[in-house]
Amino acid sequence: MIKNFIKDKKKLIICSSIVVALILIIILFVLLFNNQNNKISKDTKEVEQKTYTMYIKINPLVKLEFKEEYKMCKDKKGKEYVCRDLSYLVTDFELINDDAKDIYKNLNFKEKDLAQVLAMLCDEARDNNIGFESLEVTSDNKNISEELIKKYIEENSKYETVYTVYVNFKEYIDEDKIVDDDTQKEFKVTFDTDGGSKIDSVNVKKNEKVSIPDNPTKEGYTFVEWQLDGKKYDFNSLVTGDITLIAKWEQNKKEDNNNNNQNTKPNTNNNTSNNNSNNSNTNENKSNIKSTMDKINLNDNILVQDLDYIGTICGYYIFADNILEVYPNSYTESGYFNISDETNFSKLNFDIAKENSARNLLESAKNSLPIGVIDFSYEIYNHKIKYLYSELILYDYKKYGSFGSAWNSQISKWEDIIHKAVSGAKSVNSGCGDGFEPTLLTQELCNKYKLNCSRW
Repeated sequence: MIKNFIKDKKKLIICSSIVVALILIIILFVLLFNNQNNKISKDTKEVEQKTYTMYIKINPLVKLEFKEEYKMCKDKKGKEYVCRDLSYLVTDFELINDDAKDIYKNLNFKEKDLAQVLAMLCDEARDNNIGFESLEVTSDNKNISEELIKKYIEENSKYETVYTVYVNFKEYIDEDKIVDDDTQKEFKVTFDTDGGSKIDSVNVKKNEKVSIPDNPTKEGYTFVEWQLDGKKYDFNSLVTGDITLIAKWEQNKKEDNNNNNQNTKPNTNNNTSNNNSNNSNTNENKSNIKSTMDKINLNDNILVQDLDYIGTICGYYIFADNILEVYPNSYTESGYFNISDETNFSKLNFDIAKENSARNLLESAKNSLPIGVIDFSYEIYNHKIKYLYSELILYDYKKYGSFGSAWNSQISKWEDIIHKAVSGAKSVNSGCGDGFEPTLLTQELCNKYKLNCSRW
């Protein structure tokens, strides 16, 4: 009996221990569950969906309406936190200008994720040969950022190109202003006659044609055509930005009696030469120059200036029409704007169309370097336009006859492209740099600028 009792008592103790352990586990589980439930389930609430507006401008201009959705949770102390990521869904859209109505007419953006729609807008524009390197976004949602949109496009676009994105947050969007800025904007069409008679520039409304001007004239040449970026310009094209049309000329053929003129040159009267003694040294200098653009004679003792890394090394250009409103005391007597604190930089009204025009012109300059120019580079980042290059120019080019004129002319024409790129832009934090003293052209400089130099 005693043995059985002891044996049963041991079993009882073991069973009781198991029951107690199970009870403790259940209690612990209940406590953990209630704590988690207090943190998430009981106090979780879904915030009302908020609707926002976004305007996307490439060349097409599109208006999107989208809703922002997320959930807020409270911890046990009552502190709120976002417990689900933001999501954006397009609820409606409007094609604003003619480009948009033509390109996107067969697309429906409703009920699609905002990221997908932004990629669709860019891809469809590219598919329809709309060339662009940047897009401008205006929205009343402060959570939309340039980095976010870049990420959207990179992850959803079928193209590898990464676009420059400009985001303007506006608490209250003036739709009429955005539409008017796009549809009523005027662009400047400049006519570069390349030494011919002057043709005045004209302003043309966006997506309208420029009228064909009267043909310019130039002594010894016949006008051929107007060109844009080296190609004949089609005057049926719609103007979408500032452009410069350059005249192409064909030199008139010389008459046969030129041979007679050449025969008479050696017979020039010596007395006439003596009577023009004031100009004799200059003429002798010009006639003794043997250098040409293709081959330079170092024995000509040519004076040059080595302009090493010039451009916007100490500043930059911006296209902004309200710079004095944002920075009232920034204008200096030297003609540039001094901006040391860029806290309010985003408040400037930047002209994206002019930035794109500048980019096209600077790219053209990069692809057409003249003799004597090397290491050209440029960038347009955060609306700041910068460029650098090294240049070799002739010191008093007139002393070197036709060689000097040809050298100066080809560099001047190239520099005009850069000047046109930043025409109308504001120069910021500029005005530095040392002077460049003239020096004799040497083989070392010839090598630096990849010139064909020798002595004979």
